[in-house]
Amino acid sequence: MLKENSCTNKGIFDYNIKCLALKEQFITHDKFIDFVIISFDIYCLSTALLELGIALERTNINRDFVNNFQHLFGSYSVPSTLYRKTNIIELKKQYIELLKKYNY
Repeated sequence: MLKENSCTNKGIFDYNIKCLALKEQFITHDKFIDFVIISFDIYCLSTALLELGIALERTNINRDFVNNFQHLFGSYSVPSTLYRKTNIIELKKQYIELLKKYNY
């Protein structure tokens, strides 16, 4: 799995085999960099909230809620840009639905 910054260097993106899947998806380095920039904030937010989820495991909060919470934010903090979700509007919608489902 590619890490967040593996192919952000143009020389590596253009010539390293490990970036081939990214080249196929984004075509150019500039398009890939635009995606990384756009997705970085939601990646950081979700990564921080996953840490909160770990802390929630040690509380008496509903275990199913905690599991769903971690699954939701986990899908937005996948290190690989190929598999990371980035739609913040959808994240907000799903999070609100999760809170309502468990009356939080």
